Amino acid sequence: MIPKNIWQTYKNTYESLPDYAVSATNTWIDKNPDWTYNYFSDQDVMDFVRDNFDSKWINIFQACPLGVMRADIWRVMILYINGGMYTDLDTICNVPISGWFDESIGFKNDKGEHEWIDLSSKSMILNAEHEMHIEQWTFLSEPGHPALNKILENIEAAFINPDYSNPHFVHQMTGPGVFTKSILDYLGLWEEVDSAPPGIYLEDGHASQNVHKVNLLNDVWEINNSSKSLEDGVFIVPSFRFFHNEVSSHLYGSQVWDDGQYIRWIKERENYAG
Repeated sequence: MIPKNIWQTYKNTYESLPDYAVSATNTWIDKNPDWTYNYFSDQDVMDFVRDNFDSKWINIFQACPLGVMRADIWRVMILYINGGMYTDLDTICNVPISGWFDESIGFKNDKGEHEWIDLSSKSMILNAEHEMHIEQWTFLSEPGHPALNKILENIEAAFINPDYSNPHFVHQMTGPGVFTKSILDYLGLWEEVDSAPPGIYLEDGHASQNVHKVNLLNDVWEINNSSKSLEDGVFIVPSFRFFHNEVSSHLYGSQVWDDGQYIRWIKERENYAG
């Protein structure tokens, strides 16, 4: 069972967050009184890593050139240790989380039929960002899920010989690229290809490590009904906008939340990527 924990992070203390960020967090707090809300500053994150992981992870955190990469790693770590739901600070809750679990939710299957799913029976709940990536701005998991451990293993490996000249190094090393590869690899579904489908940013040729044959939109029911997914309770919500603008909304992402207080990691990345 997924514990009723909500986890969020940003570099500052909660008391120093701007009003609009606090308003966003309040949608999670107010609509989910039976869930425990947890906010971690950068200092809280480092304290957590020191208390729960060995020195190699301290070194990895110190090696991260961008703060967003530490946040990427921590969200996997916190669910691995404590379980619950991680969600970005720039998300809002549209539907109380109890409504996601207390009633079966219907989705159209690959035959166009309405199929009812009991999310409370799942150990990990994910959502596709597009055909190539599972998004990791909102996801849920039981503690200790081996798929989370797989993600951490692959992140650790990415820091052995990092290539910061690659414009997609955040995605490949700590973000949705390695997150997706790890999930599919864990499920036995990873099969690499040389080029991405046209029309998405990965087609520039720099992200070949994250390009795979599975289409996360068209093949979602096949993924969910694979033996490993069923065995370990891994479920990708078939509606790929589920966490984007249905039960929750992702307001800004990395693109536009820039008011002089919040650092846009894409701008920071330009200092490193060639």
